[in-house]
Amino acid sequence: PDIISYNTHIHALSMHAAIREGSAERAHRILLSMEDRHAKGTLSFGPNRFTYNMVIDAYAKCPDSSFRAVEVLRRLIDHPTLQPDTSSFNQALAALSRSTKSNSARLAEELLEYMDQAYRLGRHPKAKPDVWSYTSVIVAWGRRRSNDAAEHAEAVLRRMEQQPHCQPNRNAYNSVIDCWAGRGTYGARRAEALLQEMEERGVSPNSVTYNAVLKSWAKSGTLCCGHKAETYLNRMWELYNAGQTQVRPNVLSFNTVINAISKSKNEAKPQKALRVLRRMDRLYRGGYKEARPDEVTYTTVLSSCAIPADEDKRIRRKALDTAIFTLDELRSSRYGAPNQITYGTFIKACSMLLEDDEITRRHVIRKTFLQACTDGQVGEMVLTQLRDAAPDDLYNELLAGIDDDQHSKVKVEDLPMAWRKNLRNLDRSSRLKKARLTSL
Repeated sequence: PDIISYNTHIHALSMHAAIREGSAERAHRILLSMEDRHAKGTLSFGPNRFTYNMVIDAYAKCPDSSFRAVEVLRRLIDHPTLQPDTSSFNQALAALSRSTKSNSARLAEELLEYMDQAYRLGRHPKAKPDVWSYTSVIVAWGRRRSNDAAEHAEAVLRRMEQQPHCQPNRNAYNSVIDCWAGRGTYGARRAEALLQEMEERGVSPNSVTYNAVLKSWAKSGTLCCGHKAETYLNRMWELYNAGQTQVRPNVLSFNTVINAISKSKNEAKPQKALRVLRRMDRLYRGGYKEARPDEVTYTTVLSSCAIPADEDKRIRRKALDTAIFTLDELRSSRYGAPNQITYGTFIKACSMLLEDDEITRRHVIRKTFLQACTDGQVGEMVLTQLRDAAPDDLYNELLAGIDDDQHSKVKVEDLPMAWRKNLRNLDRSSRLKKARLTSL
């Protein structure tokens, strides 16, 4: 076999690394064996840059193998005759951008700094940082979600602006805008400013851009978050109707707007959220497939109905009517079926809305819980909300025979399989047990 044979084998392992466990490690072992045999003189050729790059790429495709990718890159950097190229660094940076380890973003930024300096000094003349180098570092900071992640991500964006050969593109802007979500009003304002900057620089935003801005307002905690989100959704429609098809609103856009409305202080937010749902339904029935509502849509509308008990009784009655209508519609619709989050959210909303009407509250909680049991959707969310909402006697009645002494310790796995058979997060052992019971 020659170098092409080895590289072909390693390349094949790299291509399957994401779906076949151990492929990256096998590729790495082959690389180390090639190094060792070449050093001992039993192999007439050693690995080349492509060999190292494919092993780095293999680790980049594996969850939390980013440090192994950097380790292989360092071996290439220290090689006496070979030189890393842009691809070598970019694969390692991509691995760090996908990592969940706490120091991955900082390591990615340090690696980019080294790459830039080494290129400028002529140490690695084939490793010129490009748009993907910088964008990977921005994405790494976005995944970090620390208090200073957005500032770091935007600082990398500003460094890009100083490089004439790799100006920020849409992906870079989108990643930074997404980083600002969850940083309150200031984060939402920064997201808006970056969107405006994109447009002024001639970088066309797309649906991902606007969805990130919508998310920043939904997470802003401001009084006007619902209004701001609706304003940006309407702007998306205007641009789309003007021919900018890349700004096409999708189900995530609508769901994020409903989420923003649900977190606003507007007393009519249940009705406003329902109107967005009705708009989605009309659009979908009219042929606009991207507006198809789903379980998340309905559940978020239910979340908007959780009006505090100190609100006017008339307002709470309207919210209750909206919650009941929304759940009933989902159960009979073609858009999906209630899941454990839906039922848990409904119980929470009704508990708040019926705080001064214990008879009706008990009836609604009992009926909803029994329906969740029938649907096999009693998960952690349902148990938590039932524990908070139901009086002790009702709780003990509904969970009779499961744990009569300390119902606060009841776990999902303690419940009858029929009550939780359709949960999406069933672990493997539970699924196997369910399969065995079904076969009996």
